[in-house]
Amino acid sequence: PVGFGGGTVMDGGSPIPYRQLLLEQARLGCALTFLRRTFHRDIGGRDLALEMGAIEAAWSGAQRRPPARIDADRASFVDLLRRLRPDA
Repeated sequence: PVGFGGGTVMDGGSPIPYRQLLLEQARLGCALTFLRRTFHRDIGGRDLALEMGAIEAAWSGAQRRPPARIDADRASFVDLLRRLRPDA
């Protein structure tokens, strides 16, 4: 139930966008994650309550995806990882 990878604002994250990590965390049934080291920088100048609301909405949506969408999102995630580490 413990997550992997850190959370940040929904449009943040590099080299792996947080949105893709969140989708994979939902697929795996993770119940806990942590904030990325860059969260403080990423949240700068933003409304924390709005950003947390966006994360909660994305999480809720991720948990309601149909199986075909989950499979497509997983394939996209794996493709990204392969592009980042073609030798792996």
